Amino acid sequence: MSKRVLELYQYIAPAVLAPLSFWLWWRHYDGDIWLVLMAWMLPIVYAYVVPGVGTNVLKVSTRRSCASTRSRTCIPNWRA
Repeated sequence: MSKRVLELYQYIAPAVLAPLSFWLWWRHYDGDIWLVLMAWMLPIVYAYVVPGVGTNVLKVSTRRSCASTRSRTCIPNWRA
């Protein structure tokens, strides 16, 4: 795949798939907008809000160095 295709995909895919998923939930729940919104927004809340609260409010980091984990089996990250 070319770099240009991947650059466009990040904008085109959500623009196409978000309305499609909304419509599919709408059909599944027979037009009940509250159930549709709960089913549609739950992954968004889980993916963005929960980690944001964890890192910004609770100050929990998901990335830890070998020194901070005190692990005997720690494998360092050798990538530059």
